[in-house]
Amino acid sequence: MRRVYVAGPYAAKDEISTLTHIRDGINVSARLLELGFAPYCPWLDYHFVLACGTCPPVSAFYELSNAWLDASEAMLVTGDWSNSNGTKAEILRAQMKGIPVFHDIPSLLHWKADMEGSL
Repeated sequence: MRRVYVAGPYAAKDEISTLTHIRDGINVSARLLELGFAPYCPWLDYHFVLACGTCPPVSAFYELSNAWLDASEAMLVTGDWSNSNGTKAEILRAQMKGIPVFHDIPSLLHWKADMEGSL
């Protein structure tokens, strides 16, 4: 399975929009799993918040995400990320590390086929 970091907007100005981002990010990640990828889904971090008596600081979540991003073979950017500083930073980090960044699933599938064809 190809490891794909899924990036996109998370937090928003209101709770409903934040929950919508979480739902959308999880749905895209689930679709990638169905397509045979091993997606890292940062939107599942909310489970830590629900389960912890004392939650880690936000910086710990950034470190967690960066560790998985660094171990990924590709990144898929989803949603309207143009106003997301976190997503912009993740894209820059991926580019600096030579991790290919995709903005749609068909392009990611084409990359996967090329990667598997070169083995």
